[in-house]
Amino acid sequence: MISGKSALRLVALLIVGPVALAEGLDVDLEPYLAAARAGAVGVLDGRAFEESRTPDGRPKPLGGTTLTLLPRSDGFLGALEEIKRQSRDSMQAYRTSATSVRQAREAYEAELRLRGGAPLVLTAVVAPDGTFELGEVPEGAWVLIATRSVLVDKTTTPIKKKDRSTFLLGPRVVGYHAVSTWLLPMRVAGGRSERVELTDRNVWLTGIAERTGPDSGR
Repeated sequence: MISGKSALRLVALLIVGPVALAEGLDVDLEPYLAAARAGAVGVLDGRAFEESRTPDGRPKPLGGTTLTLLPRSDGFLGALEEIKRQSRDSMQAYRTSATSVRQAREAYEAELRLRGGAPLVLTAVVAPDGTFELGEVPEGAWVLIATRSVLVDKTTTPIKKKDRSTFLLGPRVVGYHAVSTWLLPMRVAGGRSERVELTDRNVWLTGIAERTGPDSGR
């Protein structure tokens, strides 16, 4: 459940645009920046993998998964939880859920940069062997967002040329990305290493991002 004006602003951002964030953030960036200046930093590392489906099988590394570590904002987390809730209420919301999560993340990142927090937008990509590391993380409360996208092609029957004048044609779905999202609030302590595991069993949200194109006709 969303609470607070910041959460409402971030939810509104998905509907009415960037002006929704005009009033600012609900997180103080100075403690993070001060920790970075003082060298009070830690490390976040771990693995991303798909668990084996057989007792004697080996885990499958999820190389290419993208990681973004951001200062924890209750408003931002509330907005994401609202997107997840809505994705369960209707097919339309489900079809746009992955895009909505991305837009919310990008909006929060933009606001951080606008307010001098560019050094606090930390990113990495999971290596082919499934390992990852984010170093020099200022101590404090953070949220890790990880996403993995898999393209799924969709073959549809083109509308015949003789029928094209009967319908008002728009873009058709030619495929979609199945997007797995992990969301992990955490705290990083200076001089310490925090380890996390991202697996197919602790995915926070599975959504889709549709790909559209003009109908080919014939």
